[in-house]
Amino acid sequence: MTNYPSSAGRKLVLALVRVIEENKVYLSEIDGKIGDGDHGINMAKGFGLVKTRLGEREVPVSEGLTLIGQTLLTEIGGSMGPLYGTFFLQMGLQAKDRAQIDELIDVAHVPVFFLDEHQVVRPGEMGTVDEIREAAARRGIDCHVVPLDSQFRCGGSDAYLRWVVRLLGLEPGGPVVWEPDDRMQLLVADSPEELEAFLDARRAEKYGARMSAGYCWRWSSEPKPGDPLPPDVVIGGWARPWNLRGDRSVSGAPPSALWATDPAGFGQIGCVYTAQGFEYDWSGVIIGPDLVWRGDRWVTDRTASKDPVFKKSTPDTDVDRLIRNTYKVLLTRGMVGTIVYSTDPETREKLRELVSGRSEPRPAAIEGPLLRR
Repeated sequence: MTNYPSSAGRKLVLALVRVIEENKVYLSEIDGKIGDGDHGINMAKGFGLVKTRLGEREVPVSEGLTLIGQTLLTEIGGSMGPLYGTFFLQMGLQAKDRAQIDELIDVAHVPVFFLDEHQVVRPGEMGTVDEIREAAARRGIDCHVVPLDSQFRCGGSDAYLRWVVRLLGLEPGGPVVWEPDDRMQLLVADSPEELEAFLDARRAEKYGARMSAGYCWRWSSEPKPGDPLPPDVVIGGWARPWNLRGDRSVSGAPPSALWATDPAGFGQIGCVYTAQGFEYDWSGVIIGPDLVWRGDRWVTDRTASKDPVFKKSTPDTDVDRLIRNTYKVLLTRGMVGTIVYSTDPETREKLRELVSGRSEPRPAAIEGPLLRR
């Protein structure tokens, strides 16, 4: 057995790449006994991407394992991506000798952190103002916090962003009624069919549009070339597939990296890991059963989440925060407007109380808000 010191991440990663490459035929033969016989090929492809991304860098073991996990989780389809990706991500977390914030502070003369604390959607992701202050205080370093009051997300509508964080309980005060501005439109759909039809009509007007949802439906293995995408996101008689995970097109659907920009991506539902970092004109968001309104508050149901990053050891408080953050990310992808639907009747009724709108767009030449009466 070979031992690797914590600083030898590059050596470990390259050793794993070599072992996978040398055994890809054997792995595919084993897989062929019970499956489609492509396990070794996909593993070799994934680890080949890891090697490319590693480049010439020297990294600690924790960073090397995290690189493997992130690459497999985001770039490789089927069951292998989520299973092995999550496995290596957890190994990376366990192998960390020090917090990432400590590492970053120690390698920079003047470390600068750009933060959106509500963009954290995975367990173990670090980076809050309080954590940075504490790390700086341990070193006797002054910490200066500079609020960024203006932004260009969501059409530059600060009012909409404040409404979203208040809606989800990410800032104190509770949900408030949406007061439309001239920058962002907000509507509530009564069904997924209505949501999709509304967005399709916007596409006919040359707007970009995408649908996304909370991770509340199982994500099937990607089909073989020529086979249809499995319609995993099922709501009543309406069903649509998730976006692809991998870096190749399947049955006309674009690869994961192009889901938000390729016109063919409209037919698939994006999850937070695909949508995060992208923006499009109109965003359709499906709030699943993992976040429901009950009485006077939000209730998160971790049993309704199918996200493989949530383990039994993940505290309920972390799951609650991450699910809310997930919907914050999804609700802030649109640049012109957002239309939202909840699978839960009581939650839909609450949204209707807060948002007045109808599923008809405001003509571009008319100034003023779009309202549902």
